Amino acid sequence: RNEKMTEEDSSARRKNVFYDHRKGKTIVSSDNEELEEDEEAKHNFSEGEDKFLRMVFEEYGLADEEVLSIVSEVIGCPSSEIQERYKVIEESDQNSRYHGESESDIETFLNQSLSETLEAFDPLFCRKCMIFNCSLHGNSQKIIYPRKKQLIWSEPEDGQKPCSDHCYMASSMEGQVEEDFSVSNWKLLEKELYSKGIEMFGRNSCLISKNLFFGCKTCKEVATYMHYEMSILDVSEDQKGKFNEISSKPRRHKKKLKHKRLKISSKSAGVSSVWKQMTNGKEKYIPYTPCECEGVCGKKCSCVNNGFCCEKYCGCSKLCNKRFGGCHCNKGQCKTRKCPCFAARRECDPDVCRNCWVSCGDNLLGESSHREEYQCENMVFLLKKKQKVLLARSDVVGWGVFIKNPVNKDEFIGEYTGEILTQKEGDKRGKVYDNADFSFLFNLNNEYCLDAYRKGNKLKFANHSKNPNCYAKLMVVAGDHRMGIFAKERIEAGEELFVDYNYDKNVR
Repeated sequence: RNEKMTEEDSSARRKNVFYDHRKGKTIVSSDNEELEEDEEAKHNFSEGEDKFLRMVFEEYGLADEEVLSIVSEVIGCPSSEIQERYKVIEESDQNSRYHGESESDIETFLNQSLSETLEAFDPLFCRKCMIFNCSLHGNSQKIIYPRKKQLIWSEPEDGQKPCSDHCYMASSMEGQVEEDFSVSNWKLLEKELYSKGIEMFGRNSCLISKNLFFGCKTCKEVATYMHYEMSILDVSEDQKGKFNEISSKPRRHKKKLKHKRLKISSKSAGVSSVWKQMTNGKEKYIPYTPCECEGVCGKKCSCVNNGFCCEKYCGCSKLCNKRFGGCHCNKGQCKTRKCPCFAARRECDPDVCRNCWVSCGDNLLGESSHREEYQCENMVFLLKKKQKVLLARSDVVGWGVFIKNPVNKDEFIGEYTGEILTQKEGDKRGKVYDNADFSFLFNLNNEYCLDAYRKGNKLKFANHSKNPNCYAKLMVVAGDHRMGIFAKERIEAGEELFVDYNYDKNVR
């Protein structure tokens, strides 16, 4: 998968070298004369120097310029770095004292509220990729909550069995509250997690214990607390008897209405204008940022101002007329320009498109266990339906990429992955690559480009050709721009893959 460039990987922090074939030697690449020289590397403080700084400034403080000047000469680095380092030492000492004087880590954690606990996790969680510490979108993303809460999830009541040996079904809750339960045993965090579980799963102790208290509270303990809570609230006996039943009703009632199908005219059989901006006759793609509108979007909506549709990640209502409504295609249409998603160079989304779905039996390569059933063919990035490619010596130059099995025209071969750079960083690296007579850069949009030199997959070894058998295509997948390699013609097994990199001069 793609990864965003870190500060350490910036060209400003590295010495770039390349081999000059004409001069027959390796030389250091320099940036344009207009660019400033690289900053000097900061001093790396040792443990002994940290102890020295702690001892001196605890006695004299940072305000004494004479002492600061002497320390600067002794260590051999600027005063500003010493001041910055001492502040880091102070913060570290304060944290150590805090943890030393507090209760045990588990007790401290459980005595926090749910909101305080989530403050540490929220910045690390990516709501697009559904993972922590996402290398593509980074940490500290702005959290945009949907305006309408999700309905309570439920599962069929038929054939319900005990969830474990400690399930509430194994015994009755009556008469056990005083014997087995004390409200003081439940910490603040556990109580708030329980309340969140009621909001998500209803009064179902099996689902709450399995999803929110795994290894901490059993189903029976959750059910006992539930029974205790209801007795405090003075719930009627009829409600008490049904407190743990699973609703057999569907999540929502749908009326049989005629759905309006999206009409596709001949004018729309191409890249939709909502996904590209025209600047001097050239396509200009803008990166997607979810809007925070309430209800229906208006003129101030960031999506509207950038000229594209709202996505499912936006804060606006699902009824917003600016949202991309997905496709209502029949079998086989998602691979043609009749599909509005395909025409707009975006993948179908099973959460949005009506007839596009993903089977739970799909493996990582997207090969469904239900092959006889219809499955959308415009989800190749999502399902990772890539072809197997081989790396070997090329007859053209250096390494090359070869297809293992035959592929047909316009068939997806794989994603061209690499490092996500800003356009400014891409320009700097491009000068280095020009000197070395190669390039791995692809533009994604007007802010970012893709560089596969340091990171990427085998497809970065595809050689350049003016008559290629493959082509690169920019697609919108879950709001992100991603680069795919597709077959330009039928390619037989064992053939080398070539792509036109649109170079301005003769390079490999």
